Amino acid sequence: MKKLFSLKELMTKSQTTLSRFPMTFVFALLSAVMAIVLIENEIEDPWWIHVNVLLSLGLPLFTALHVWLENLAISSLKKQLILAGGVVVMGLLLFEIPYINMLPQSFALHFFGFAILFHLLAAFLPFYKSNSVQAFWQFNKTMFLRFLLSALYSAALYGGLALALLGIQFLLEVEMHEKIWMDLLLLIALPFNTIFFLGGLPKDVLSLEDDLSFPNGLKKFVQYVLMPLVVIYLSILYIYSVKISFLTELPEGFVTYLILAFAVAGMLALLLVSPLQTDEKTPWVKWYTKVYYWALWPLIILLFVAISTRFLEYGWTENRVIIFGLAVWLSGITAYFTFFKRSNIMSIPLSLFVLVAVLLLGPLSAENVAKRSQRNRLESLLSSQNWIDEKGEIMEDKIRNSTNDSIKYDVKETIKYLARHFGNDGLDGFFPADSSLAPLNEENEVYNFMSRLVEDWKLPYSDPRNRDPNEDLPSKTIYVTYSKENMDEIPLFGAKKAYRLSSESSEKYEIIDQNLVCQENGKKSLIPLNSFFNRLPKNLSGEEFQDVTLKNEVPIIDAELNGKKLKVILFRFSIDFDRKSGKVSAISIGNYGEGNGEFPGFVLEY
Repeated sequence: MKKLFSLKELMTKSQTTLSRFPMTFVFALLSAVMAIVLIENEIEDPWWIHVNVLLSLGLPLFTALHVWLENLAISSLKKQLILAGGVVVMGLLLFEIPYINMLPQSFALHFFGFAILFHLLAAFLPFYKSNSVQAFWQFNKTMFLRFLLSALYSAALYGGLALALLGIQFLLEVEMHEKIWMDLLLLIALPFNTIFFLGGLPKDVLSLEDDLSFPNGLKKFVQYVLMPLVVIYLSILYIYSVKISFLTELPEGFVTYLILAFAVAGMLALLLVSPLQTDEKTPWVKWYTKVYYWALWPLIILLFVAISTRFLEYGWTENRVIIFGLAVWLSGITAYFTFFKRSNIMSIPLSLFVLVAVLLLGPLSAENVAKRSQRNRLESLLSSQNWIDEKGEIMEDKIRNSTNDSIKYDVKETIKYLARHFGNDGLDGFFPADSSLAPLNEENEVYNFMSRLVEDWKLPYSDPRNRDPNEDLPSKTIYVTYSKENMDEIPLFGAKKAYRLSSESSEKYEIIDQNLVCQENGKKSLIPLNSFFNRLPKNLSGEEFQDVTLKNEVPIIDAELNGKKLKVILFRFSIDFDRKSGKVSAISIGNYGEGNGEFPGFVLEY
């Protein structure tokens, strides 16, 4: 009779897996242990956080290298040198990828880009010199199913252990460390999940060429889940194409993501059922493959039109470069599978690997193309208004004195993009050496830099070309918030009672127009708040009348009603301004923020 559980067998399998994938497990363990140390000691040093996050990239990289090397007939020394090269690559990434707290957009682009690159490497590297299409499919099918199974086991294990710890805490009254839940999650998600996943990967991958098995559950998943989704995407996109053609409109930018989602879902379905194309029992696979690629062509044209409408007007950004690269790749793959009868599915991950590498590294990388494009756009905008001198430096006085708000807004948005995505490198050379406005590569500096720039150059907050039709009205309402670090701790000043202000008439106190209204014993009493208007900061009456957050002291108004002394505290309210004079015509508290349990102010009775 077979044992239900054998500790010896479990240890043997674990040791075998560790001997096959030592570097992968080392990086998983290091990543988990370092994360636990950082969390337990509340370490916020950017360098160590950077190292910890990037350690996770070693998992797909060394998995790819280990599977490849154990099927490669070379000496042990050469294998060790190749693994050492992988460690060098990981070291280089520490300096290639910017810190997450400095340039978060650039970090995300590089981190997820290299994660995709290494996962693609694991998909095709063991087969790069062979034509073993069936072995390639079987290996990647195993990785796909093993990933789902390891995620299920890890989730079940975490849920079970977490419930056990809760039972110990509440039933046995044993105090638990508050961070034990995150520690447990990291240990299961990284070391355990990794070793469980790797334990199911085949050793001799080329021998899988003779394995013609196909999971029935996988076929049902593609036939009844993935393929209907593809049909739904296809229907939506074709209906949208007919709509914009009939209305002679340009496509929305969002359509690019929908087309790419359709392409991903469709190709995933094709890859998963690829061995069934020659099976006479599943003719729908061959029909689906043929129809899918022909159906892609009109959508590829729509994809290029949607991209071109953006970059021709606003220049290249990283997202636009990536989408354009994917559109070119999708065109090539579609042409390959449409017109070549003897097509190879290994070309999909291999060509995608090359594309991702180009978009990440070298002069054609998404970052470099976007930086050059946006710098050229900024230079063009400045030159069109003679706001740049012969050295290529910005002439700040001319921008301050200009009334061309449309160009000033475009300049502001372009500078903000360059500062946010590239830091000093993006704006190098544009600001004079003695300028007090030049940005610094410091955490959260972009926000402060843009605030200084907008104030000093008198730049518009919003695009004047998208002018609100209500701008022609004689008055405008803005929302004002007073910022106070301890706003939740309202001082009572020895008051007997405190009432919250609200827009609801059921409250004792409310503000209507320019008066504080008190409802008590069926009677209404009014207290004029005219004196409050005179205490508003002068910078509220600027020409743009923008919503603002003020750092001034929260206003407190002294009043008297029916012999009671009152103090009115306001920190959220709206103001109606007269556009011509800039004077306040009315004040109200509205109801914004109340849905989150926040109230505009309080009334204290003495």
